[in-house]
Amino acid sequence: MILTTSIAMGTFYWMKSWNSTRILPVVDVAGEETDATIGRLITCVVMFFSSLASVTFAVRFGKKSPDQPALSWTLATLGRTLLWISIGECSWHFGFHVMNEEGEILFTNFPRIECVQGFPFMILTLIAFAAARNKASFPLMSYALAFTANWYGHLCMMGLYPIALACGMEVELPVFYRASGLIHTFVFAAAGLFLILRKETKRENRYFSAVLLYMALGTLRFGVMMGET
Repeated sequence: MILTTSIAMGTFYWMKSWNSTRILPVVDVAGEETDATIGRLITCVVMFFSSLASVTFAVRFGKKSPDQPALSWTLATLGRTLLWISIGECSWHFGFHVMNEEGEILFTNFPRIECVQGFPFMILTLIAFAAARNKASFPLMSYALAFTANWYGHLCMMGLYPIALACGMEVELPVFYRASGLIHTFVFAAAGLFLILRKETKRENRYFSAVLLYMALGTLRFGVMMGET
């Protein structure tokens, strides 16, 4: 998963550099300046359809060779990376200007899935995941679980902080990032190792444990990185 993520991200940065012409003005979104260029938009579209192609091939190969899940799992997790990049980059950098009651122009996009607005979508995704758990194929479930894992790795940092403040927690943002990262790292790592070491764990669930360990490493890295900003 780390390798496919690195390849996908490298391809993304290479492709988006093809055309740096901005089609929308630069706007501050949650402390990050948008970069709505033609190259970024084209890359997001290409990666979205590449993601669908990847999971389609994963499902077909899974049906053809159900006893060899490694390739279908790799294609499925690659597809989730492409999907995350396409949706995340588009929803963050492309949006609309609106006028509020004070006459100020604000920038909105739908949805800002990494922020607190993403929680309703996360809940709906988890409900759909639970409903399809015993019906969907292994590659499709790998695709959905890996995408949700990548999503939650961002949401548990950026999305939880406003909720923590609303609950009366007086903590600075960098400290919250580090604390959230460490807590989630411990939980995900423990769950992943439990699936690996448990003798009764099915082979498919051992692949899912890799997703949990990936989440543990991701939240640790993201928490430390964001905690230093």
